[in-house]
Amino acid sequence: MLKKKPYLLFFYSIPLILLFGFIFNNDADINIHDTYFITTVFHLSILLSFVVFLFGFTYWLIFHFKRKTYYNLPFISYLLLLVPILLLWILPNFINTDFKNIENYINNRTYFNRVENFYSTLLLLCCSSFVILIFNIGIAFFKKKKSV
Repeated sequence: MLKKKPYLLFFYSIPLILLFGFIFNNDADINIHDTYFITTVFHLSILLSFVVFLFGFTYWLIFHFKRKTYYNLPFISYLLLLVPILLLWILPNFINTDFKNIENYINNRTYFNRVENFYSTLLLLCCSSFVILIFNIGIAFFKKKKSV
């Protein structure tokens, strides 16, 4: 059923994302350059579930108007959207980035830079799912309609 209707995969994952955000509701510190944004994981899960809903709704529109897409692209965009985000939520519990004083930070600077690079790579993978979605929308409008 999910192969014929891939938008259901997006819609079914929304309650799981909200449940995950509700269970693991703690503070999330997001550092962007010189600014810290402090929010809760539940608010981030609401934002992620909205993005997942938009993806699912877009694929629903494509299939509702009987347009053709590449077969595996919805599943690839799903994996590229959710797996990096879940890793970004789970990995900080296992990676030590808590540097109490400046000497400890200086001694572990290469370790900290590797962790930052890994997080940046995960976010880049997540952003690539948007490129796949736009590519898939373009394919849907330029291909012929499905025969009924």
